[in-house]
Amino acid sequence: MNTDTTIMPSSLEDLADLIRRIIKQENQEQQTASKDRFLSPREVCKLFEPNISLRTLLKWSKRGCLIRHQLGGVTFYKLSEIMEAINTSKVE
Repeated sequence: MNTDTTIMPSSLEDLADLIRRIIKQENQEQQTASKDRFLSPREVCKLFEPNISLRTLLKWSKRGCLIRHQLGGVTFYKLSEIMEAINTSKVE
């Protein structure tokens, strides 16, 4: 016996509202998942408007404005840490 319940919207407006809520929830889940990914130095440079140079990125890393991670001699930056630094104005 199927115990799933189907909710039918009573109007087109209700249906549109339901779709908006589902899309909003999906977007929030994707943003949360994407913040945990690692970026190459070139990808980080492209996040800024205007784009910054690799030299500037390295300078900010050495000053402690941005945290860089190294794995097997390859440098990566965590997107969530970049966004946090931007939002808290650690990058000048």
